Amino acid sequence: MGKNLEIITSLVILLLAFGFSIWNFYTGSYATATIFLIVGIINIGYLVKEIKEKRSDENGND
Repeated sequence: MGKNLEIITSLVILLLAFGFSIWNFYTGSYATATIFLIVGIINIGYLVKEIKEKRSDENGND
């Protein structure tokens, strides 16, 4: 349950970061858009790590 909550939270943050990034590019705030884009990219790495850990936990591999 804990891993599912982490993954769902990470997906929500990812969607919000990319949404705000697109909106800030649209409004012309390129510095803020770049920051949100970086947050989204870092979040992708975290999400991949969490999914790998969840899959290894489900398979019984430590």
